[in-house]
Amino acid sequence: MRGLADFIMAGRIQAVTAAVGFAVLAMLLPPVALLSGAVVALVTLRLGLSAGLTVAALGSVALALMGWVIAGRPELGLLFGLGQWLAPVLFAELLRRTVSWRVTLQALLLVSLGLVVLGQAMWPELSGYWRTLLEQMMAPGLTEGGLTPDQIDEALDRLAAIMTGILGASLMLGTALMVVIGRYWQAALYNPGGFGEEFRELRLGLWPAVLVLGLVLGVAFLDSVLIGQLALVAAAMFIFQGLALAHGLAGRLKWHVGWLVALYVLLLLPPFSPYAVAMVTAFGVIDCFADFRARVGAGSRGDE
Repeated sequence: MRGLADFIMAGRIQAVTAAVGFAVLAMLLPPVALLSGAVVALVTLRLGLSAGLTVAALGSVALALMGWVIAGRPELGLLFGLGQWLAPVLFAELLRRTVSWRVTLQALLLVSLGLVVLGQAMWPELSGYWRTLLEQMMAPGLTEGGLTPDQIDEALDRLAAIMTGILGASLMLGTALMVVIGRYWQAALYNPGGFGEEFRELRLGLWPAVLVLGLVLGVAFLDSVLIGQLALVAAAMFIFQGLALAHGLAGRLKWHVGWLVALYVLLLLPPFSPYAVAMVTAFGVIDCFADFRARVGAGSRGDE
């Protein structure tokens, strides 16, 4: 990874090449898009907003040329580039200016919640659109799985009701991960060990935790599709605090690295990932009130 970061920071042409290369590869392997966004995040974190926007703009022009040559649709490449790179540039710049993960992630959370509200207000029929799309994509598989037509309709209706929230949470987490990777590369090049120290102390703050609890209560007592979508987005951000808590406790208690590896395996394996994600998220929210790392730190100092 350090070698890749060195290549990116060697010059503007190298940065654009890396960003575009990963963007093209992401058409075959979608998760690689995170690395493409991380390239512009790294440039922004190190050289500032102007440099990050320049790489994003040049990369978008390159993708537009590819779209024109391959499909005669340059606007597709342009929109793809700007849609993928603008957010990580802006939030990387916010992190560069504030030097605060709390401020950066809180701002990203608020923007994501605002976009979900805006989308629901501008397109109130979104649930119907999601319902039609999900039926085309999933109904055959659910039928083969032995579900009855009524069960399939119920499952699709429930999923369609929160699809806007799922999309909002996915875009939010994707942007955050791009900035995280960019920050990791920056630390590897210019401040070895600095990223680990930052991440282990990451906290989102009290008001986002109160917001999550309020939205969850709203879901329990109010029949509101919008509140359910907002609860999903707000809760998703606490995955980061849950992971930071795990790393922080592992460092303070001198856990073997195998425990963290096992946690990430559970988060990534489909049979276990929903439960692991829910557990990490819940501990992230609880940590805002309990501050486990401070308690463990105080206990460790007392033992010494």
